[in-house]
Amino acid sequence: MVVSITWSLSSGGAAASSPQNHGTVGNGDTGSALDLYIRHDGSNEITGVGFYIRAYSGGSYDGDGTPADDYNELIAWGDAWVTAGDGGIEIAQNASSPTWVVHKTGQGTVAVPIGITTDSGVSSDDEIDAGEEAHVKVRIGVPTAEDTAGTRYLDHCLAFTYTS
Repeated sequence: MVVSITWSLSSGGAAASSPQNHGTVGNGDTGSALDLYIRHDGSNEITGVGFYIRAYSGGSYDGDGTPADDYNELIAWGDAWVTAGDGGIEIAQNASSPTWVVHKTGQGTVAVPIGITTDSGVSSDDEIDAGEEAHVKVRIGVPTAEDTAGTRYLDHCLAFTYTS
């Protein structure tokens, strides 16, 4: 059986369109946090749930480089991250009291996803049960020293296993 994942901008809402725009973000700043609600239509839980980013693979690309360049740059921003807001793609699993974690080499990649936790509103770490909805926040931070303005694209993905 196939299970479908829904990423929504509101609790119980319709699927979000892609891509989402984080707006204009200046050097040394973070964009507004985007609330994401994640659920699935399976009759059983999904397990091994984790977040990762990858090079943009959607339709039209309107960035200023290439999808691979964007991904590599955003991972490099994360690698240089010391504290929240330093730069990179950040995720907070406690939407009401965010503690930000950055995607970087070895964390938040397809090889090493950031595991979902109960802070996101699910009942068990690494799982989303049938009928549950996770709530996280994501944002982008631009390093203070960044010298190349432009648009970056990426895919924010969910790793999981489903057994019917």
